Amino acid sequence: MNTYEIILTLAERFGLMVGVVFLFLTTMPVRRMHFTSESSRLRTVLVTILFGLLGILGTYTGKAVFDSVANLRAMVVISGGLFGGPVVGIGAGLIAGVHRVIFDLHGFSAYPCGLATALEGFAAGMIAWKYGEKAMNWRMASALALAGELIHMGLLLLMSRPFSEAWELVKLIAPPMVLVNAFGAALFVEVINLFSRDRERRESLHAQIILDIANMAVSYLRLGLSLETAAETSA
Repeated sequence: MNTYEIILTLAERFGLMVGVVFLFLTTMPVRRMHFTSESSRLRTVLVTILFGLLGILGTYTGKAVFDSVANLRAMVVISGGLFGGPVVGIGAGLIAGVHRVIFDLHGFSAYPCGLATALEGFAAGMIAWKYGEKAMNWRMASALALAGELIHMGLLLLMSRPFSEAWELVKLIAPPMVLVNAFGAALFVEVINLFSRDRERRESLHAQIILDIANMAVSYLRLGLSLETAAETSA
């Protein structure tokens, strides 16, 4: 196995992740979460769980390498943090990070990988808190994933033992995970923005139709209530 093969594998499974996200976003329960900047306690909880579960899926769609997993968690929790803010970022990062530790409890890379995921979600959430809707852009997502995965590799070297195995692992998985997660985070953010804009456009269109109907009705009501005006209105 080499770095090029891992890149191809992660790219293929990234396509699967994107398909799953599209499926989630087009189902009625998820659409009712209102993928906009509006916030409520229930929506925050649901969005946190959603991105946490997608982060777990990012682990399972990864590629086993030595005693570790080259994975796609970072792009999901970073997208969730930028979209939902600190609570969603921290929550999704903890859900996916704790699962990563439990997934391979005695693996030599489990704890640094879980910690890195939690930190990435936290960082994305704090940036969203500071910059608001401006944080939801592909450049910010890509830069965060790039920095987050580099820190991830650093944590692997600092915390994993024996060091020689950690070094060999980082040399093999660093390029695929940095590249694919950076690209994936950018695309995930744009997918969410696309659904947000589409929903806002549909709501604006519905509001315009209601206003047109109201204006039409008012023009007839000014003429007074009669059988003739009622017939014209219904027509």
